[in-house]
Amino acid sequence: MRQLPPFPDLRAFLHWLEGRGDMLGVDQPVELRHEMTALQLGALRAGGPALRFDHAHTGGTRARMPVVANLFGTRARVAAGLGMTLADLPMLGEVLAALRAPAPVEGVRDALSRWPMLQAALRARPRICRSAPVQEARDIADLTQIPAQTPWPLDAGPLITWPVVITRPHGTQADQIARYNLGVYRAQVLGPDRLILRWLAHRGGAAIASGLDDTLLTRAAGVQLKERRPLVLLAREAPLTLAHLRNMTAVTEMGGIILPPVPAFYLKPDNVQAITAQIAARAVDLLRLGAAQANAWQG
Repeated sequence: MRQLPPFPDLRAFLHWLEGRGDMLGVDQPVELRHEMTALQLGALRAGGPALRFDHAHTGGTRARMPVVANLFGTRARVAAGLGMTLADLPMLGEVLAALRAPAPVEGVRDALSRWPMLQAALRARPRICRSAPVQEARDIADLTQIPAQTPWPLDAGPLITWPVVITRPHGTQADQIARYNLGVYRAQVLGPDRLILRWLAHRGGAAIASGLDDTLLTRAAGVQLKERRPLVLLAREAPLTLAHLRNMTAVTEMGGIILPPVPAFYLKPDNVQAITAQIAARAVDLLRLGAAQANAWQG
């Protein structure tokens, strides 16, 4: 399935981009505060190449390392990072869908036809390295030495915008790799050894940080959103904290529907059963499962 040479690390991918003229080196001094973001945004909108800033600085102090930006600025580069051409991406999607929900095997010929897909899946398994640069014992890293940008004027400080953050639930052992969560979060640099992470309430890292475990109910809700199917949440009306309001805003932005379970007094219900029946009918109607069940307001 792979059409391009393997890229064992980021350096190999960058070298490949340079070889095909899809990497532009910027040898002029560029300020990490606002200026670099403006250049990145221009390259992104123009469908331009990846950028390597060799002389990044902030406040007149030059960074100790270069900065690579706009790496995923085009669909073709995203496909290349996966080892494919843009035309091959639909095939990759079909393979991933088949691996997620494989159809029953129908005979020997069908089994043999799936062997290339199985080979690709086996090659995609992670490999555990016992000696790698990332595992070298060093002094505690100084986060302020990372050339982190301050993208926008109202940002509170420099942000590491694409860190892969590894978390595991409290009380688990380091070798329980299956319990690990890898997520990408915006991380604001506060000092040499301090970061602030922007947790999203619906993400695995936030659940781990809050001491919460996934449930079948929350998993089902996540599937509804991912598949762009109706999701209706009956959220209590009070008391609501800022956390509740932000979570409801996030769900709404993702396509969910917040339905406060309040009585429809225009129906003049006689008892609690009538109130709950109307609320349940409104929820079912919002799921678009069939003909309307709730008594609508007639004006």
